[in-house]
Amino acid sequence: MSSFDLPSLMAVLREHPVPLAHMIALRDMVAARSGKANFLFGACRDPQADGSNLADPELAVALGGVMLGEWPMAVAAIDAWGQAVLKNKPETVLEFGSGVSTVVSAILMRRIHGDGAVRVYSVEQGEAAGAETFAKLRALGLDAMVAMHIAPVAEGVVDAFAGVGYDLSVAEMGAFLGGARPQMVLIDGPFGGYGARFSTLPVAHPWLAPDAEIWMDDALRDSELSIAYWWTDLGYLRDTMLQFTAKGVVVGTRGDRPAQYADAVGALAKGEMTGHVAEYILFKMGVQAAEDDKAGLKPPFVTR
Repeated sequence: MSSFDLPSLMAVLREHPVPLAHMIALRDMVAARSGKANFLFGACRDPQADGSNLADPELAVALGGVMLGEWPMAVAAIDAWGQAVLKNKPETVLEFGSGVSTVVSAILMRRIHGDGAVRVYSVEQGEAAGAETFAKLRALGLDAMVAMHIAPVAEGVVDAFAGVGYDLSVAEMGAFLGGARPQMVLIDGPFGGYGARFSTLPVAHPWLAPDAEIWMDDALRDSELSIAYWWTDLGYLRDTMLQFTAKGVVVGTRGDRPAQYADAVGALAKGEMTGHVAEYILFKMGVQAAEDDKAGLKPPFVTR
């Protein structure tokens, strides 16, 4: 196998999740040799396929004629998500980015729990896309299973991290969920630039079930690899693994004690020096070192 025979590596590891740190090390090696961004994503992603190829018969019928794998999740990723949902039987699911994934989750949650209650909470960035998703849900008799919150993409701050993401605060997320504590989270949005998905987990984290399972699609892209790394480093995510399925899928478990630096930012601005402020200064030094590493992953946020 040559240095860049990544499709062969993908075939070998397809059913065997890899620790995230190992995948980032591979990515950095490839980036240093090729000089190309998103090389893993371009070399390893599955081709598009019709939804009729899905393993689950009900999903295959519902999504027959829908091409999967370009913007929507690919067939293999949906198959894996569906198997996990049916195995875990969550009470509620939270997703970022509506569309095919909303239909899939609603069908599976109806199968598990029956009709009559909202089981899927979806955050969507566009009114038109949300309306299109609900039209599909109504056609399948699934609209009562889904609640949707429209949050456009905008510049914002979550804790001590500035960037572009959903225009959605921690408090607004809690109000949207209305007491639900999702046990599974699927992150496939928003559509945006580098780091656009970073704020999703910090915003949702306080409202998730203690051991919620977190999935993120498109994980072979540099942006998503970086996001998963910093979520893990900051304690929002633990046991973080990456599977070569489709466009790459990160899977991990909700961290129990994420670092919170907003107070440290305020204290630092006042010239105060505490242990927490010192910790934040060391964290900022790590972020700066990552920004200066020409071949490494760039941080998905700007520290305040």
